[in-house]
Amino acid sequence: MALLVSGCVSISVDRRDAGEGNIRIAVYPEARDAKEDRPGPYGVLSELYFQEGKAWRKVKVSLLPEWGIADAPPGRYRVVVERRIGEEGHIEPLKGAKKKEFTLKEGQNAGVRILLKGKPPTAAIVVGALVGVAIIWALVEAFSGGHADLPDILLPPLPALDIGADIFFHASWYSSTVGGMGGRDASAPRLVANFPLHHDPRVDPATHLFLNFSEPVRPDWDGETLQAIGSGSGRVDGRFVHHPGGDMVEFVPAAPFVSGETVTVTLDGDRVEDLAGNAMGDKVSFSFSVR
Repeated sequence: MALLVSGCVSISVDRRDAGEGNIRIAVYPEARDAKEDRPGPYGVLSELYFQEGKAWRKVKVSLLPEWGIADAPPGRYRVVVERRIGEEGHIEPLKGAKKKEFTLKEGQNAGVRILLKGKPPTAAIVVGALVGVAIIWALVEAFSGGHADLPDILLPPLPALDIGADIFFHASWYSSTVGGMGGRDASAPRLVANFPLHHDPRVDPATHLFLNFSEPVRPDWDGETLQAIGSGSGRVDGRFVHHPGGDMVEFVPAAPFVSGETVTVTLDGDRVEDLAGNAMGDKVSFSFSVR
């Protein structure tokens, strides 16, 4: 279930000195939400690129309405907002797709505001609770080392986050670039977002599954890496699509889920490794109900 977003209105960047090289990206459904710093909705794909010579290197793509990069190197960046996960659980173009470039100087922080256009459907109260859970889970993951149990949808909403909060991902990608910081990546990847959301009560039968990680992961997945088991359909076969950049994986079921069933998705963390060979670790599960 997703919010009805008709397009992207604008992307603005606010840079401030005396920072630590943090880039915060926040998505807002309306101007008043931006004014009150209430990010949302979940499922709009925001992408960040870093310029290397004449080429643009993808830094990260995220499903979260609020995220960022900590300790980002100075240079030229590009923010792209042109896709979202639609009502049927598939990636689709976002009308009024926008791109914005900006320069981050040494010692600066940058806040990127993405303003959307559209209003939520009647069921948005439930979605709003789920979005709150997505942000809470990201924080719990960060503080617990990435192996927290997924929360229920009845948790209270989270206050607005400041630019230094722990939903930020460190710029380990920069260590492999020309002039990068060097050093071996010793941190394990974390699952920071997924679609459908945990306990979503009305998921389209034709939905795909999306897994968003804190860093790129190796593409050598098989049927034991992720299992989707429906209460009516049993184990669901499908194929994996590893999106460019490596930090988002899509599972495309071979057949639609059964209406009315509950689907439990289990990710075997021992089989999920980043490019340096660090395993995610513990298993993570989430479930949803098919409308």
